[in-house]
Amino acid sequence: MMSEPVRKILIIENQQSQYESILDGLKNVFDLLPQTGEYTSFADCVRVWVNEEYPSNRRDKSLKQIERVIEGQGIELILMDHILGGPFPCLKGIDLAKQLNGKRKISNTVLPILFISKTEHSEHSRIAAFEEYQEQFPGSSNWIFKGYFGDSILKPEFVKKVVRVEIEKLLGESPKNKLIEILDHEIIRKGQDELVLAIKANAERLKGQVANGAILASNEMVMRLGSVTDKNQMNRILKEIMNGK
Repeated sequence: MMSEPVRKILIIENQQSQYESILDGLKNVFDLLPQTGEYTSFADCVRVWVNEEYPSNRRDKSLKQIERVIEGQGIELILMDHILGGPFPCLKGIDLAKQLNGKRKISNTVLPILFISKTEHSEHSRIAAFEEYQEQFPGSSNWIFKGYFGDSILKPEFVKKVVRVEIEKLLGESPKNKLIEILDHEIIRKGQDELVLAIKANAERLKGQVANGAILASNEMVMRLGSVTDKNQMNRILKEIMNGK
């Protein structure tokens, strides 16, 4: 069994100091994006989209840039701040989450989103909006409180102890490893012909759960794994397929 891959997390946070605290708290655990040198340009795209005062064509362009990062980097979870437009009246993180996952729901590729904010839990409008989101995208989100009030800074220690745990809960086990476990089991339990059918069925079932799901086209998997009887060789080839080789 190959080692657990590093999971890719996208941080959508409009304050750089908070973004840096998240980086500090999650470093060496996840592959975190945007990278430090790309934070400003990425955050600007977010700020433009949440501000409906901007022309629609500029907002659409900013949304496409955000989506390009998600698709191009194989993002597996979004850590989403609630307030993304500063003190000005703007759309919230939950609005951006709906926009991003609305399209993905059709193809069964909804991204888990962990909302994080210093907003008090008693805020009725936030609670109602989150309940509506959960109904639309069941089982794919959670909301945690940043652990401070006022103008304090998010502490890396809080991120390590609380945020990391919640991220891991939402991510669950790597879909890649799930597929490998299934194939490990099938190659031992079933004969050669039945293994090919099992590969096809499970590739289709798990395709939507993997960031680069198109790589798991069942025809390619059958063609490259169908005649393999050695488990180690199978895992090596499977790893190559998932890495797009």
